[in-house]
Amino acid sequence: MMKQRLQDQFQELVFVLKKDKYLGLCYTQKQLNSNFIEKQYIFFYQQFQFLFFDAITWIIPPAMPIFFAICQSMALVRLGYSHIIAVDPSQTVVASEIKLMCFDKTGTLTKNNMDVIGFCDFNIGELITKLPNQIKEEKQKALLYAFGTCHGVYLVEGEHLGDELDVKMVEFSGFKIRKSSTCKLEAFNDNLLLKVIKQWEFESQFQRMGCLVQDQNGKNYAFVKGSPELVITGNMLIDIQQISNQKLLKDILQNTFVFARCKPEQKTEIIYMHQTLFKQKIGMIGDGANDCSAIKQADLGVSFCEADASFSAPFSYQKKSINCLPIILAEGRCVLTNMIECYRLLCYCQCFQICSIYYITL
Repeated sequence: MMKQRLQDQFQELVFVLKKDKYLGLCYTQKQLNSNFIEKQYIFFYQQFQFLFFDAITWIIPPAMPIFFAICQSMALVRLGYSHIIAVDPSQTVVASEIKLMCFDKTGTLTKNNMDVIGFCDFNIGELITKLPNQIKEEKQKALLYAFGTCHGVYLVEGEHLGDELDVKMVEFSGFKIRKSSTCKLEAFNDNLLLKVIKQWEFESQFQRMGCLVQDQNGKNYAFVKGSPELVITGNMLIDIQQISNQKLLKDILQNTFVFARCKPEQKTEIIYMHQTLFKQKIGMIGDGANDCSAIKQADLGVSFCEADASFSAPFSYQKKSINCLPIILAEGRCVLTNMIECYRLLCYCQCFQICSIYYITL
């Protein structure tokens, strides 16, 4: 990290200053032990020796941590003017060394406004855009039944609440939903009533959800939706381990700019691989709760205040926009510059102090 590198350089600087002052102290002691100094000057050399001891104790000024804290605190104040909330002042220094930035797509780079214009049945090459009342095939009707029942949409005060795509899917199906005391949910239209007997909520770990449905004639349906992609092979785990040990994985990471269909833990793994394989400082910005682990894994995490991920991110933006990133990175460079200037001030003061004592003793 940049902070660790600055600490190492500061320790090297302190070592050099200590070495110079010890040399000056040894020179003064040598002059005191020599027979070439007149007795009236011995007192002055003893005073100079005390000055060297005093200079050694002030190699690291006690106020230096306060200077660094002021640099970071002023950066937090300036970020506050831009509606950016920071909870960890030390992260402003890390922002100056970010080499790669990762973005969550939905809700961060793109808006959540979606619409359903059609669907594909078993014939994947054909897009069906007919209205629900114009569909006559039984298999296509069954897909409409799935659209109206297999979802996470709830009716609250006459308004559909849930995932934007699920809401649009229910509206496209032509079904209306309502609460029921005898089942989980009811979906109905002018000709049909469907009762959701059992529902398995969507889980990001498996990327699927399902439900059991019964129509008004007692016919039962089982609907499952999702996208559980896997590597199709008999020895999947062995093949994946073999591929990950090859240089090909590093080339793929280096030349891939969009990672699609990522689970929350996969986002974390991508950031971790970039950190370990390329030794880079990674930033992550996201808006949802499934970004929490990735934001915590990244060296610099940014989220929006409305999201659950804001509790795990060192920086939170009060607006849903990525315009905050240039401001955070610029403030990180500014803090780094101010801290370097503090180092220079320390070095100049100590060098002037040593030179002045040398000049007096000579």
